[in-house]
Amino acid sequence: MVVQPHRESQVVVCYVHAKTGERVFCGHEHFSSHQLCAADLDRAYVTAARCLHLDGSHIRAARQAARWMREAGRQVVLDLSTTRKAPSPECRALVADVDVLIAGSGAVPALTGESDLWAAAAAALALGPAVVVQTEGADGSYTVTREERFHTPAFDVQVVDTTGAGDVFHGAYIFGLLQEWDLRRTASFASAAAALNCTRFGGRAGAPTLEEVEEFQHLRSAAAVPFVATSESEGRSRV
Repeated sequence: MVVQPHRESQVVVCYVHAKTGERVFCGHEHFSSHQLCAADLDRAYVTAARCLHLDGSHIRAARQAARWMREAGRQVVLDLSTTRKAPSPECRALVADVDVLIAGSGAVPALTGESDLWAAAAAALALGPAVVVQTEGADGSYTVTREERFHTPAFDVQVVDTTGAGDVFHGAYIFGLLQEWDLRRTASFASAAAALNCTRFGGRAGAPTLEEVEEFQHLRSAAAVPFVATSESEGRSRV
């Protein structure tokens, strides 16, 4: 543990819309103003893991950890948050150090300058990752590698709270990678886990167990159909 002598700046208040389950975040004015540096890291501890998950914060320390993992033959996954703004040069450099890029809505187009999702994901591959996944909430996710590309439909669920859905998607996706599943199975599993998370209140409290996800997938084994919002479907969404 690295103990720093200042107040914590990574504080966020989350507001959840009672009717739709959608959320809005309000961060501290100086959010993440105190950065870890590479000297704070323990290389042996970091590389003891089979997979390193990064969220784009603490860029310099993150790049060093990612390089160590790549040198050790381990996997690196990056969560590129939902955005419409072009990433910083440091963030673009971090993308080159990862194996799997999983991006929130709009992030890959913002990263590459390509508006079409397939073209944007293909362009992102050229930056370094072997796998690019663009998540689009109700529209599911789009996966592109140098060998294949496919769309994974979302699941239709009664949404209570979308807080943590992206985090659960990432965690479930990494679980699939560690099980050495193929990417289609991994993406579907992650989508199911995220959908279940949205049916419960609370980001952490809503995270499902492995058994719950497997049961949900079994019950929803039929292919998902395109979801069209209507007055009767208010409060329902695909995740």
